[in-house]
Amino acid sequence: VFIRHLLSVWYSRLGQRCPEKNDLSYVSASMAVDKRGMLPFMNAAIPKYCTAIVKNTYHNGHPDLIPAGKFPNDAVQHGTVGIEIKGSRHRSGWQGHNAEQCWLMVFVFDSNTSRDALNNIPPRPFCFVSVYGAQLLKEDWNFSGRSETSRRTITASVTRSGFNKMTSNWIYQRQGSDVFCGKDVDVLHTE
Repeated sequence: VFIRHLLSVWYSRLGQRCPEKNDLSYVSASMAVDKRGMLPFMNAAIPKYCTAIVKNTYHNGHPDLIPAGKFPNDAVQHGTVGIEIKGSRHRSGWQGHNAEQCWLMVFVFDSNTSRDALNNIPPRPFCFVSVYGAQLLKEDWNFSGRSETSRRTITASVTRSGFNKMTSNWIYQRQGSDVFCGKDVDVLHTE
């Protein structure tokens, strides 16, 4: 139930509303909404509803959320217990920096991107599409590597087996064809 509340808090934080009559303030706000703003919010907010976990206070530590009191000062550079949080506009193809065993929670969302205005794509409100969570093993990742000349960050991608684990253990799914402005039907997995 806390995920539904968390999502509603996020929406109220945005002042969510339908874009009407070329509302430029809304367009500006929705363009800035992406995973860079959402992830710190989720990392800070989830422990408020689940006191057994805390935000990992180690800068860029892994995982993002760790068991409360397990590590000194609730900080660990690289732990094997906890939850890694990711945000994505994509319903699959999720990536991380390392291929490793971890609990992974992915918040899939839809929003405008900075390219949309250039491509004459009309503004649309930010919305969560789904939330998935599962424990992945190292073999549920495919290390992508990079060439010697690449400046791209090294990444690992969730494989089909990892994707199947995640989607079979969904936490939240937005249903229906009209998913914006509160006209949708939310489904929360309670099993």
